[in-house]
Formats: sequence, structure tokens, C-alpha cells
Amino acid sequence: MGLRKLVKASTKSQMFTLVAHRGIDFTLVEFSDLPDLAQIHDGIRLVPAPGVKVSLPNSQHFMISKKHPQAEQILVAVNRGLTQLHKLGFIENCLAESGIVNRRVDDWTVLNLSTKPLPAANND
Repeated sequence: MGLRKLVKASTKSQMFTLVAHRGIDFTLVEFSDLPDLAQIHDGIRLVPAPGVKVSLPNSQHFMISKKHPQAEQILVAVNRGLTQLHKLGFIENCLAESGIVNRRVDDWTVLNLSTKPLPAANND
């Protein structure tokens, strides 16, 4: 994207205020369920740039301690269940129903399509 500078903001209020007062050009936030997908915070209304979106490259994880006596069996069972839920479309539906995935922007261009997921930490 050719960004020249990144600005840290530790709260949502700071992010919205920075955009509203032109301290920054844009911020990344989730789409709302409003008709124009806008986000409103502290009276500041931000609307998405039409037709473009950014994909978050990470995934959700379940943690299973390697020290648990049945860790391997639990891992196999969880993975088998997740595979079935994916095949049934259940997980995708849950993500859409919860608002994590917004079907209204499915056809928008992903600006960071080549972004690779960040590696997961390998902790016991």
C-alpha cells in the first residue's frame, strides 16, 4: 500500500479521533451491521472505503496442553470435529452470524490477498 507512517492508538476513541481530525487517513475496523457498514464511536462516524477490504491473516486456535495425559487423543478428536463442522459449512455460518465475516462485502477486493498467516506460538 506504500504506507509512509504507522500511528499507534491504544483505544478505539483515539483511533476514531485521529481519523476525524485528519491526524491519520484511515484505520482498520470491522464492518458494522448498519446499512452503510459504518462504525460510530463517541459521535464520530467512519464509513468503509467502497469496494475494498483488508483480510486479517490469523485464525482461531484451541489450546491443548502437551502435558495432559490424553493430549493426543483430544487433539485428534478436536481436529476430526472441526473437519466435519467445516464440511457442513457450520463454522462459516457461525462466523457470518456472529458478524466476524460480513457476507455483504464478499465481492469486495481484498487489498492484502497475498498476506501469509502469522506463525502460531509454540508453547507447552
